[in-house]
Amino acid sequence: MLSIIIAFVLSLIAPGMGQVFNGQYLFGFCLALFFVFGRTAILPLLIRIINFKTEVKLLKFIYYFNILFTVFIIITALDACLVAARAQYLSLLRALYCFITALVLT
Repeated sequence: MLSIIIAFVLSLIAPGMGQVFNGQYLFGFCLALFFVFGRTAILPLLIRIINFKTEVKLLKFIYYFNILFTVFIIITALDACLVAARAQYLSLLRALYCFITALVLT
């Protein structure tokens, strides 16, 4: 249970760290790169490419981008939580399987 909470909190602090904690190193690294470059490189690039006519449209775009970015952070935290829970559940199933096998063989 503790590993689920740790993965969730790590992924909320820095998306990708919860995945690294769970052993998904490449996926966690990709999420961390997107998190780091999302606002510093991708947003300004999109603003230059789209070339907004009015300041209101630009501010709306930034507002919606930040909402999507927040949703991205929440989804990565939930993914880290689910992967940690699945790992715990599978370890419990393996232990139960070994126990039942030992009972049957004795």
